[in-house]
Formats: sequence, structure tokens, C-alpha cells
Amino acid sequence: MKRRVNPSPRASSATAALRKRDRRMQEVLKAASDVFAEKGFFGATTRDIAERLEMLPGSLYYYISSKEDALLKVCEQTGRRYVRMMQELLRDPAPATELVARGILAHIQGNRIDLVYSFALGTRELPPALRNNLSKLSRRYQKQWEQLLERGVQSGEFRAGLDCRLAAVGVLALCNGAVGWYEKRPAREIESIARSFSSLLLSGMTRHAGRDRLR
Repeated sequence: MKRRVNPSPRASSATAALRKRDRRMQEVLKAASDVFAEKGFFGATTRDIAERLEMLPGSLYYYISSKEDALLKVCEQTGRRYVRMMQELLRDPAPATELVARGILAHIQGNRIDLVYSFALGTRELPPALRNNLSKLSRRYQKQWEQLLERGVQSGEFRAGLDCRLAAVGVLALCNGAVGWYEKRPAREIESIARSFSSLLLSGMTRHAGRDRLR
């Protein structure tokens, strides 16, 4: 039987410090996201972000090097979260119609207008190299939706000849375009909106368009 080795006090202290820094980083990114949404990228400053956190501007540079770095981190975090969500759905053997409904719900539950602004609009203000990296992440997420819709075509759930790329763009446009309308509604109402979005979209993709509906 192996002897259990307890972590050293130094290791435990280092782990606690990393967790504290991660929590603070999330607070910094939330503040940056809010400031960008309110003032726009050009109108925002790192001082604005620091003031939102009641932090000295010099202390902020321990977490971000510039407002461009803050925008990049906000967008990367958002994009990766959505990509992970779709990865889990694509591994699920459930019917494609069910996965589409779950994907729409997951997307709008975590969506906020400041995130849409940062990812869809704010990235235009980044240097080309950084903008290209984020564009790849955005295209990956859209491609995952295309793959899910293609699965539905192959299984016979969606009509043959469905333009899966166009349908994927439509799903994301609907979810992101309406975010300012639904983001502050109660959780139960958001779930109802997600079901309505799913029914609306699926009615145009299923083999018997206009007759199939989510129940």
C-alpha cells in the first residue's frame, strides 16, 4: 500500500496564490468587458478598468499589459467557452434536433451584449495578427455548428440539400442579434425563448418543414 504524501506547505501556498490570481483575473476581464461595452474600445482606458475594480492603475498591469491585451483575453475566453460547449454536444449521440435546441439554450444563457460587442465588433480594433487569431476561433465555433447540422442531414432529421453553412450563420445571427432583448430576462423566460428560437429554426430545417416542431 502506497503511503499518501501530503503536499508541502510551500506547494499549498503556491496553489492558493494561483487560485487567488485566477479569481482576480476573472474580475479584471469582467470589468474590462463592461467598460468596453459602455465606452467603446477607443473611448475606454486602462484607468477606467482599474477604477471599476477600485484598483490602482499600476496594479492592473500585473494582469493585463494594455487595453488591447484586455480585449484579446476577453474575446479568447468567450470564444473558448463556446467551443468547449459545442465539443461536448458533438460527442453526444442524442438526435441532432435535440442537440441544436440544447446548443441554442447554452449559447443564449451565457450571452451578454457586452460579449457580443467585444467579440463581434471590438476585435476590429485589434492589430491584424491578433484579430486573425480570434477570427479562427470564431470560424471554429461556426464550423462546429455546421458539423452538428450536417449530422442531422445525414441522419435524415433535416431535409436533404440543407445549406448547413447558411443555417449555422442563421443560428448565430439570431442568438447574437437578439441578445439586447433577452439578456436581462429571468432564467425561466430565457429557457422559453430558447425553445421558441429552436422551434423557429428547426421548422425550416426538418424534412417536413412547417410540420415538425419541438414539444
